[in-house]
Parts: sequence; structure tokens; C-alpha cells
Amino acid sequence: MRPANPWRLEPTLRFLATLLFAFAASAFAIHGLALAFGTDPTHPPASVLAAGTGVFHAVGILALIPFLRSQGQGWRDGFGLGTSPWHRTLLFAVGCTLPALAAAWGVHHVSSLLLEALGQSPDSQAAVNAVRGASRPWERGVLLVFAAGTAPIFEELIFRGVFWPALRDRGFRVVGCLLVSFLFALIHANLAAFLSLALLGVFWTWLYEKTGDISAPILSHALFNATNFLWILALPAGPPSPP
Repeated sequence: MRPANPWRLEPTLRFLATLLFAFAASAFAIHGLALAFGTDPTHPPASVLAAGTGVFHAVGILALIPFLRSQGQGWRDGFGLGTSPWHRTLLFAVGCTLPALAAAWGVHHVSSLLLEALGQSPDSQAAVNAVRGASRPWERGVLLVFAAGTAPIFEELIFRGVFWPALRDRGFRVVGCLLVSFLFALIHANLAAFLSLALLGVFWTWLYEKTGDISAPILSHALFNATNFLWILALPAGPPSPP
């Protein structure tokens, strides 16, 4: 577990405002580019989604530099990077992720069945549709980099690295864990995957607490996303949406 070292409120709120602005700007850009290409904005082509996603991830990760500076922290002190041997972190993350992967798929499948029983169609995420629609190898390669590379780094640093400790160290351990996991699931905008993603959020919070090193949930998240990505390519109709 990382020692209590609360993020100061004002820089944290500025960082949150930066993320919200970057998210709105990237969503607007994706929508505009999709219209420019003559496609449905809710199902943007792979190249458009990759461009918007890449810019959003880059802005979020770069915004951590002034955030850490304003907090008087470095990457090691702030997120525990490199505080444990990398091979132990890797083995522990992989060992914990395998059963979590199976559980997440099971919960997603049950959620999809319940939605169908209620007369709702369990739609896929835009990212999943983009992967299925990517016909060129370079498009799939770029999407894989985002799914298994930048997305786990960005999302774990933001949700587990910043938002979770900001709530935990102010006494909101249970509520904070649930709230951060809820928001993590919510941003993926997929009803069928919501519960499985929220449970994964709780799991990755636990993994960060257990190891004290943000690289553990990043590695676990990357493995989960990479597995889902490859499954989508192999079996287009079935897997859960990757976070």
C-alpha cells in the first residue's frame, strides 16, 4: 500500500478540469472528422478514432507533469513506479489477471443476457466496432497500441493513481473505491460492459493497494485489453468490450 500522501485539492481540481476539456475536445474532433469522412459519428472509422483517442491520452499523460510538479512529487514518489522488482510485479499482475479476466467475461455475458431478456440490445463500444471495421494492418496495429499501451497507462494513472488516493487519503476508502470504479466504467459508455468494468476497477484498485506500484494495475490492464483485442479479431461476435 502507498503511504498516505494526500494530493492537494487545488492542483487536483485543475488537473480534472484539464482532463474534462481534453475529453470534450477529442470527442468533438472525432465527431467532426467522422462527419467529414461521411461516416456515422457513433461508429467512426479506425483512423478517426485512433487520432482522437491518441490526442486525448497524450494530453492527459502530459498534464501529469505539471500536476506532479505542483504537488512536489515525482513519478516514483507519486505513483510508486519502480518501487518493487519489475519481474515480481509482472508475475503477480499476470497471476491475478487471469482469473479476473475469466470473471469479467462471465459477468459481461450474464449482463448481455439480462439486457436481451429485458428487450434491450447490448451494443458494442465504438472502439470495438472500430477494431472490427479496421481492414488494414496498420489500422489494427495503431488501435492495438492504444488499447494495450496508452489506454492502460492513461486510465490507471488517472483513476487509480490520482483520483483514488485523493479520496482514500481523505477518509473515503470504500466510497472512493466504488466512485472511482463507477466513473471508470461510465466513461466506456457501454451498458452491457458496465458491471464487469466497474468490478475490474475495484480489482485494479486492490492491485495498486496491494503492490504500492502503479505499474501492477497498468500491466494487468494492458494484458486484459490485449487479450480482448485479439479475441475481437478472432471472434468478432463475442468478447467483452476492452476497457
